[in-house]
Order: sequence, then structure tokens, then C-alpha cells
Amino acid sequence: MKQWTPCKICGATAVHTHHVFFGRYRSTSDRLKLLMPVCMSCHECLHKDEAVRKVWQRKYEKAFRKKYGDDAWWNNFDKSWL
Repeated sequence: MKQWTPCKICGATAVHTHHVFFGRYRSTSDRLKLLMPVCMSCHECLHKDEAVRKVWQRKYEKAFRKKYGDDAWWNNFDKSWL
């Protein structure tokens, strides 16, 4: 990751790439580029705070569905975060 990339959450320098949908959905996040640049503090927060994590999962799901459609979502995921 380029050092000047801002954290998607707070704007600080991003040092990590967060898989928006992780666990069993990590490879799908990789393949579909559902990734977000984050600083270390925000990355820890995303993994520890379910409410914060769900806010971003919903944002990314909505954006994906708007761009590619509902069928594309269901062809890649077996659940919704909305």
C-alpha cells in the first residue's frame, strides 16, 4: 500500500488493507476488491467492534449492489449485511 493513502475511516495514513467481508468471505473480498485502506487503530476497531464493522459492511454491500445489481451479490455471497 502506498504510504500516502488515507484511512477510509479517519483520514490518517493507511498502513493496512482491511477485507470488508472476512473469515469465510475473505477470498471473495479479495476477488471482488472489497477492500479498504485503514490505519492500524481503525483496523483494530473494525475487528473488535461489531457495530462499526457492520456499518462498513453495509456501505460496501449497498455500493456493490448499486453498481453490479442484486443478482451479482447473490452469485458471490450467501448472506446480506443489510
